[in-house]
Amino acid sequence: MKIAFLNPWRNAAENQAFASLRIAANRVNHEMIHCTNSTEVDHCSPDFVLVSASTQAKLNDYPHYGVIHEPRDRFLSNRAYFNNLLSYDGYLTISDTLERFLRDVNYGAGRTPRIGFCYNTCQRQERATDLAALLGARALKITYFGTNWDKRRQRFFQILGDSDKVQIFGPEKSWIHIRRSAYGGPVDFDGDSVQAKYVANGIGLCMLSDQHLADNIISNRIFEIASVGAIAVCCDLPWIRRYFGDSVYYFDQTLNDHALRDAIMKIRETIYADPAAAIQKARRAREIFETTFAAEIMVENAVQYHQASIADRAVTVKKAEQASSPLISVVIRCGSHAIEYLQRAVQSVARQTFGEYEVILVRHKELDVSPVLGRQWPRIRSIRLVDSPGGNRSASLWAGLKCVQGQLWALLDEDDWWFSDHLERLLVPYSNAPVDRLFAYSGSIVVRGKPQAIDGGGEDLRALYTFGIESFGSLHTVASAFASNCFVASASLLTSDVLMDPGMDSAEDSYLILSLLAEADPVFSYAATSVFDRSLPGQSNFAEHPRRRDDELTLMLRLLGRRRPRCLPPVDVWKGLADFWAKRPLHVSVDYEVLPHNWETVASGFEQKQSYVCRGSSFVNPKTGSAAICPPIEPWAYGAELVLKRPSRSAVEYAVVAEFTVTRGVIGIGILNVAGDDFLFRKKFSANGHLQSVQIRVRDLKALGRFVIQNWDVPGESRVDLVSVRMFAGPE
Repeated sequence: MKIAFLNPWRNAAENQAFASLRIAANRVNHEMIHCTNSTEVDHCSPDFVLVSASTQAKLNDYPHYGVIHEPRDRFLSNRAYFNNLLSYDGYLTISDTLERFLRDVNYGAGRTPRIGFCYNTCQRQERATDLAALLGARALKITYFGTNWDKRRQRFFQILGDSDKVQIFGPEKSWIHIRRSAYGGPVDFDGDSVQAKYVANGIGLCMLSDQHLADNIISNRIFEIASVGAIAVCCDLPWIRRYFGDSVYYFDQTLNDHALRDAIMKIRETIYADPAAAIQKARRAREIFETTFAAEIMVENAVQYHQASIADRAVTVKKAEQASSPLISVVIRCGSHAIEYLQRAVQSVARQTFGEYEVILVRHKELDVSPVLGRQWPRIRSIRLVDSPGGNRSASLWAGLKCVQGQLWALLDEDDWWFSDHLERLLVPYSNAPVDRLFAYSGSIVVRGKPQAIDGGGEDLRALYTFGIESFGSLHTVASAFASNCFVASASLLTSDVLMDPGMDSAEDSYLILSLLAEADPVFSYAATSVFDRSLPGQSNFAEHPRRRDDELTLMLRLLGRRRPRCLPPVDVWKGLADFWAKRPLHVSVDYEVLPHNWETVASGFEQKQSYVCRGSSFVNPKTGSAAICPPIEPWAYGAELVLKRPSRSAVEYAVVAEFTVTRGVIGIGILNVAGDDFLFRKKFSANGHLQSVQIRVRDLKALGRFVIQNWDVPGESRVDLVSVRMFAGPE
C-alpha cells in the first residue's frame, strides 16, 4: 500500500521516525511517502494517511489516521488541536492513557472506531552493540538524544554534561548550555545514524517531558536503544514496566538535578559491577522490541487497521442503505465560474459513498452546462436546470429551494465541493431515525490562493475553517459556524414561511440556515467534510457588498420572533437590534478636525502579497484596508503584519488612520520600525462592539515599517475586524 506520512516539522523527532518507517515499510512491501501539507497529500494519492502532528487536521479526501503520542494537555488546552484530532477517521496509539482518552472522545462524538496499536518506532537493525567489549574496557558512555524543543531540565543536563563519559546529541542551538566536550553534535535523521551512536556508546538514556511523564506516555528513545542491543536506562514509568519489565534499568525522574545525576551514575556503576546481568537485560529488551514494537510490525498494524476500518465502514454503510435510502436534492447555483468548477462540484456529489441524488442547477448567468447534463453520473438519478437570470443572491437560491423533491436536501455552490464521505458522515448515524426534522452539519475546510503558515512549521493552502458552534451568544456567532455547503436538512423544514424569498444580496445562506434552526436542532458530525474554495480569481466578497448592513438588518428583523433559532437563549431582541444599529458606520470616533482642513487622503489599504495574516484570519479588501484578524492566543502574538500602500505624493508629515471593531478580547495596534525589531507606536484596545479608530502621526516616512495587529499581554482569544486603513498628508 501507499502510505502518506503527514508531518510539517523539520529536523524533529518525527523526521527521524519517518526515515525509520520508510525503511521498514519497504521491507514489508509498502511505500511510505513524506508529506508536509494537503497539496503533497493530493499529489501522492495515498491509500491512507498517517498524521504525526496534532497541528494538522484532515484536509484531503483520503482516510486519515492520527498516530497519537502527545499528552492530553495538548488537546485539552488548545481548541484547534482538539478539533484537528476529531477530524481524523481513526486513531493509533500504544499508550494506555491515550487509548482511554480516545475512546471517551469518540464516544462523546457518537463514533465507535477501533483504536489501533501503532507508534512511530524505528526499524529492526542489523547493527549490534558489543557490550562485552565496552563493559570490559569500562568504555560505556551515557548517551542522550534530543531536539530539546521544550528546554526541559536544562540545569540537570548541564550537570550531567560535566560528568565523565557522557554524550548529548541534537541541534547545536538546543545544547549551548552544556560543556562542549559532552556535546556530541547533530545527527542525521536518516533512520540509522542515531542507532549507530548507541552501538558505539553502549548505553542510552530515556527521559520524558513532565507532561509525558504525568500521562504515562513513552518516547521513541527506548525503542532506538533496544533496537541495537544497547543498555536502556529509563525513567520509572508504568508503561515501560508493563512492556519491558526488568529488561531495562530504572531511575526516578522526579529527583532534583544533582540527585538525578547521581542516580544515573550509580546505575552505570551497577552495570559495571554485574556485566553479565546487563548483557542479559539488553538482549531481552531487544527481543521485546523486535517481536512487538519494531517499525515493520507497526507499519503492518497500520495497514491492517486501515483494512479493518474500510471493512467496518462498508458494513455500516450497507446496513444504513438497507434501512433507509432517501433521495437527496442538491441545489447548485452556477454561472459565476467556468464549467470545470461546476463539473468538480457535481463530481463530488457522484462520488458520495451514501445516498441517491437529484441535482438542481440554478443558472443565474449564461453558462453552457451541456458537459454536465450530457453524461451519466454515479448515484445521481437526475439533473434539472432552472434559470434565474438577473436576480440577486437570494432570488437564485430560493428558485432552487422551490424545486426540491427529495426527502432531504443540501446546498453546493459551483466553486465548492464535498469529500466522498460527506453525506455518509451526516446521515448514516441516523439511518434508523425519521428524517422529517433532521438538520445535520459538518465542519468546513477553506482553500486559499496563498499558502499560510501551519503551527510549528510549514505552510498549506488549506485550513480547517469551521468546526461546530463555538458560541450560542448571538445570531452571528451561530451563523459563523456554518459554510453554505456543510449541511443536509429534511425537506419538511422548507415550510411556506421558509420558502418566502427575503430579497437579500448577501448573507442569504446564513439567513436560510438560521431559519432552519427555528425548526430543528443542529446535529454536528465532528468531521470536516465540506470544502469551500476561496482561491479563484474574481470571487465576490459579499461582506463588502454595499447593501450588507441592510441585509444583516433584514436577517435580524425576520428572525426576531417565532423564527428565532431554538438553540439560542432568550434575549432582549430590541436591545440586540439597537446595538447593531448603533454600530452602523455613520460616525467614526476619529476627530478629523485635529487634522488641518487642507490635509487629504494620499493612500488607502495595504499590499496583500507582501502582507501576512495568521491562520484563522483573512484579507477582506486590501484596497480599502479591511481584514478579519484572530491573533493566536499567546501573549503579544501577531495576527497581522500589513505593508501599507505608499502615499501618492510627498509631504512634511503624514497621519495613518485605522478604523476597526474589536469584537473579542484585547488587541494591540501599532507600527514597527523598518527593521521590525521595535515599535514606533503601539496602543491597546478592548472589545466594546463599537467602531473605534486610531490616528498615528508620521514625520519620517522612511522609518515606517509594518502595520501590526497583535494579541495583548495575557493568553486569550481576541478578534478585530479592520474596516479601513488610510494615510493622510499635509501640503507638499
